[in-house]
Amino acid sequence: NVGAKPPTRSYQTTTVERSTDRLLKIIKEETKRRDPGSIIIGGFSMGGAIAYQTAARWHAANKTTLGGVFGLSCYLNHDSKVWSIFQEHKPTNWPPTFIAHGANDDFIFPGWGQETYERMVKMGLPAEFRIIPGMQHDMVAEEIAQLLEFLKENIKVSEFTSDEL
Repeated sequence: NVGAKPPTRSYQTTTVERSTDRLLKIIKEETKRRDPGSIIIGGFSMGGAIAYQTAARWHAANKTTLGGVFGLSCYLNHDSKVWSIFQEHKPTNWPPTFIAHGANDDFIFPGWGQETYERMVKMGLPAEFRIIPGMQHDMVAEEIAQLLEFLKENIKVSEFTSDEL
């Protein structure tokens, strides 16, 4: 198994910036219709890392907070821009963050996700970390159920019309 690059390696920042810029435009457009607190951003693997990156940039540029962030089987590199953003813009009012990782993930090692979580908590972010026994680099019913619970607890359903749910 080739696996992902370890957290000591740098991201390909051009790709990260393009992805976060696109997502920030979508979020900005959505905030014309609803409170940013009703928006939860997240993803799996690199998508989770991009969600963290996007949320950090949103936080740095806006006074309003998103409704939540989640990252599944993902991590942030040691030199991720997220950490420098948090140094410059203290992460007050950071949204609840759900992080889950497969115990048997041999592509993105669970310790990498846990290290990201621990660094977030050390900076004062409200985050929870779950290890899913037996899970590899995939998604299983137990993880999805925990994520759905997190979403139910944090999404502002009253913000949506019935056709949007």
